Amino acid sequence: MPLPGTMGAPVFRGADVTKFIEAYESLSSRTGTDPAAEDVIATFPYYCSETIQETIKMMSGYLKKDWELLKEELKDAFRHADSRVYMYTRSYLERLCKDQRERGNVGLKAFILAYDNISRIMIDKGALVEYSQVEMLLGALPRNLRAKAVMKLELDPRDPSTFKYDKLRKHVLDKCVTADALALLDSEGARTAPGVSPYSVPAGVPHPQMPVVINFWQSLAKKPRHQRKPRRKSIAKADNTIDTKMDNMMKAFEAWTFQMSKANEPGCVG
Repeated sequence: MPLPGTMGAPVFRGADVTKFIEAYESLSSRTGTDPAAEDVIATFPYYCSETIQETIKMMSGYLKKDWELLKEELKDAFRHADSRVYMYTRSYLERLCKDQRERGNVGLKAFILAYDNISRIMIDKGALVEYSQVEMLLGALPRNLRAKAVMKLELDPRDPSTFKYDKLRKHVLDKCVTADALALLDSEGARTAPGVSPYSVPAGVPHPQMPVVINFWQSLAKKPRHQRKPRRKSIAKADNTIDTKMDNMMKAFEAWTFQMSKANEPGCVG
């Protein structure tokens, strides 16, 4: 463990106490030091700024040389400047969802993983219920993905039993995998010469993995866009009908959510 004040030694200045404790314990582990040892606890205040040292020396955990007690006292004393405490609140989760809604599809998979971790901890703490967990995640999704999730999972705001978080999470992550695969195909196609398929193979040589994909890309490479067979009108009409149903369902869902949020505002009489 680096000596206090030397290069590489951590310094606690009052902010993010949880992160500091984790970093302190990690550094102790890497250097073969036991942070719970009495002689190590005795030096702990000197890894803090001078204004904090005297406060720590008066804590029961420090006087009793009890590391677990000292950690709890530190987290309680500096909780107001600890971002980890704020992270597991509804307001933080709402801001996270709002930021993702503005980004659209960008970084969606990373958002889902972060949202999943935070919301599950809040569920365990009793700070969130599954209905709100699903509702907030739906609100953060891009409109088209949200509509497909509502139809696929048959979500009904009037029936809380249909709001199953694990099913929604799996559905969205599956869509992310598909989107990533399509993006990869697009990027590989962009790096090839015009009119050449990125998956082309010599004539007569079977492709063991993606024969359907190869044939599709090769068919596009052989024909200019204006010569390709247009889509049948019946298919386009069916797609338009589905899109209309999705739009109507999402408008009804958003209207219901707005009414519920208004009803839950302080001072509102039902």
